[in-house]
Parts: sequence; C-alpha cells; structure tokens
Amino acid sequence: MDNKILLRVWADDGSTGIWMPPVAGENVVGQNLSYESLELSEDIVQSFIQWQEHYNNRPLPDDGSFDWDVFEKEGLTLAKKLKLDRPYSVSIEYASGEKIQKIYGCMVMADYNASLWDVEGASMCLESIEEDLNGYVIRDSKLLQQEFDNWEEWFYKSVHEPIDWVAFNAQGRYLADELQSRLPEYCCVGYCHPFEETHPPFKV
Repeated sequence: MDNKILLRVWADDGSTGIWMPPVAGENVVGQNLSYESLELSEDIVQSFIQWQEHYNNRPLPDDGSFDWDVFEKEGLTLAKKLKLDRPYSVSIEYASGEKIQKIYGCMVMADYNASLWDVEGASMCLESIEEDLNGYVIRDSKLLQQEFDNWEEWFYKSVHEPIDWVAFNAQGRYLADELQSRLPEYCCVGYCHPFEETHPPFKV
C-alpha cells in the first residue's frame, strides 16, 4: 500500500499549481498547497510561479494565441522536478486537461550492491523498470544494464584503491541521462552523488 503523500501538479487561476487530492487518479483536486508548506527550494518555487503566471495571463476567451503544447510540457517538467526533489516520500501526478498521469521516478546511485533504486529506496535493475511500466521495452536494455553493472564495479573498487571521483560521477550522470532518454515522457531519473569529487577512498 502506498502511504506516501499524494501531490498533483495542475494549473488553476490564482493557485500555486500544487494540490493535495484525496484520491489518486480521480478528477478531484483537493487542497491547494502553499510553497512554504512544502519547503521547496527557491528554484522550484520560482519555476512554479512563472508557470502559474503564464496560465493566469492567458487570453480569455481563448483566441488561439496561447501555446498549450508548450505550457503542458512545462507543467510535466515541473511535475518531474517535484518528484526528483522528494523521490521517496511523495507520489506525484500531473493533470493535463482531463488526463491524470502518475509520474514514475527512479534514482541512479552507486552502492555496494546496486546502482539503480526505486521510489521505495529498494535496489532494482532495468528489467524491474520495464515491469513497473507494464512491459515497456527499454531500448538496448542489456547493453545499458551492462554499463550500469560496470559502473557499480567501479564504485566497489573504491573500497580497495583510489578512484577518479570526477570521472566516476560524470559516468553516473551520463547513465542517468541515457536512461532518461529511453523512458516515456512521464518518467524521471535522478542522480545522487555517492561522494564529493574530492572525497578520499574508503579505508578497510
């Protein structure tokens, strides 16, 4: 059972664009939330403010000059940004017209037994993501999984010897971006640095 807080990104006149619906997937928005109550970063707050102002200032009645496609893409991007800000504690939905889409998220993070993690903080692999997405096929998944496995082995070497953390984190960000490019648009992939680039190697 999903006990995480449910938030929905949905534009409405004079709102913050973030709501707490009582039920997932249903057309009931619930309470409009303040940015302060969510303790969001200033970057995310300003992005929501600009998005909402864009909506508030649209021509009424609609004269066809408002670019809804661009606006909806911006909203989806914000929903994914919100998901990555709270990957393990919040479920996010994005409402576009009558469609309500749950945002799927995962994290790329090196540890001693995995390099991919789901929203519950459990280790996973690309096959797990495909199952979560109801059989969605990730392009060249076996080759990409091998890259993840190689990256994980690279991390494990830090137990015994110094590694180049700058190069290591660059590869991690690459893997996150590469996975993101192969998933549906309602998915988001975050990257978590295991260490700062200047962190010394582990001692055993």
